[in-house]
Amino acid sequence: MEAKKVIAGRTIVVPCEKAALGNADWLLDVIPKLAEKGLRLDDGAVFNFGWAPLMLRARGADLVVCEPDFDDLSRGWREDATTTLVVQAEMLGLARSVKAAPIVVPTYQQVVFVDVVAWRSPGVTMSRIRLQSPTDSGWLVVPEGMDSSHTEEARVFELVKKKRHWLPPMALPRGYTVHLEGTKIAAIGTPPGRTLY
Repeated sequence: MEAKKVIAGRTIVVPCEKAALGNADWLLDVIPKLAEKGLRLDDGAVFNFGWAPLMLRARGADLVVCEPDFDDLSRGWREDATTTLVVQAEMLGLARSVKAAPIVVPTYQQVVFVDVVAWRSPGVTMSRIRLQSPTDSGWLVVPEGMDSSHTEEARVFELVKKKRHWLPPMALPRGYTVHLEGTKIAAIGTPPGRTLY
């Protein structure tokens, strides 16, 4: 499927799965604002859209929105924006649903610290314990009810394949804690310890 819009005389095409078409329209509404702030509507132009970059690639006279190939970044860009759009909408949707402020979206290359046991644990606790930096998302993931014993670094984009359900909470600001049971959010706690969900 594709969403299209003529912007500054160029047809911008957003290829995506059917479920992401509404989000593609949202992106097409944002692109003119980015162009006003300096985004070149040309082949090879790269811009940030929340957690991930997108690139415009010429296809005939049109410009097609491409996202990084999250399966293997060494393959470059793919003519699809589904993952970027859906993850961004889920992050913002969850943060807004609990009235979190400020919303602090990580970037796809930032690090998440994960206790090695958490990868296979049925329940995990996600905590944004540090301020975000250019390389660090500030997130720590540990098995439910356990302190962290041995952590390893994972990039945010790696969670697309490994633990997709860990991504929606990642726009919550420092001090938030999220408890997941399986793929479902069981509780969300705020900095003073009040349970919201």
